[in-house]
Amino acid sequence: MAVDLVKVQRLSESNSWAFSSAPGLSAGDLAAINAIPAHTEAHAQWFRRRGGVDIMETDIEIVARGNRDRPVRIMGMKADTECREPLSGAYFESPSAGAPERIVKIGLDLDEPEPRGKAEDESGNWSGDYFQQNTISLKPDEEIVFHVKAWTLEHHCRFSIVLEVLDRGVMTDQVINDGDKPFQVTAAIKSEPDDFGGTRTMFSRYDEVYIGGVANPYQSGWIEVDPSTSRPLAGQRPR
Repeated sequence: MAVDLVKVQRLSESNSWAFSSAPGLSAGDLAAINAIPAHTEAHAQWFRRRGGVDIMETDIEIVARGNRDRPVRIMGMKADTECREPLSGAYFESPSAGAPERIVKIGLDLDEPEPRGKAEDESGNWSGDYFQQNTISLKPDEEIVFHVKAWTLEHHCRFSIVLEVLDRGVMTDQVINDGDKPFQVTAAIKSEPDDFGGTRTMFSRYDEVYIGGVANPYQSGWIEVDPSTSRPLAGQRPR
């Protein structure tokens, strides 16, 4: 089986990111990112090139194609994970205010000991193992598009996606990565109660914190705030 496309996407309206270490952005760096429209591919790539990791969930598009002279069958999908404590170097918070192809949606809960591809029900909930009820046969040059949503509420996870493929009675694992490196996603560090019965991100646990979008009451774009007080650093608040 051939993998013709692997693309990390951002389908969520949230624009929050975390870094393993504080990037120490200058005023020029902030001006550069603020000049790029939010929620665009260019905006996301600016963060990814500098080591930014998706918060809580990441979306991956995979196009697989049969490349044998006979059908092959996809029997399962799982994640090979390495998970640790959530990233705490820097936090960027900006909360969120149909083609005729064969598309299969798969969910991966990376907080599970052995994540396997889940099915989505009509209410948008993920449960079970998609491949316990379904298999996918690919004829020569036939394509299938996977929309994979992987998430964690507890860890920073590096992971590979593994397709379990049956070919002439032999099971093989086909490993899919983000180019030459694993995919990544991290939880935010949350333990402070908010005003709505949930929890808020603990800015004080990060070395640097930046706020943007509806989280920034002072101006549009990103500004740096003091992690301990959430107040803008000197020179960043409008006069």
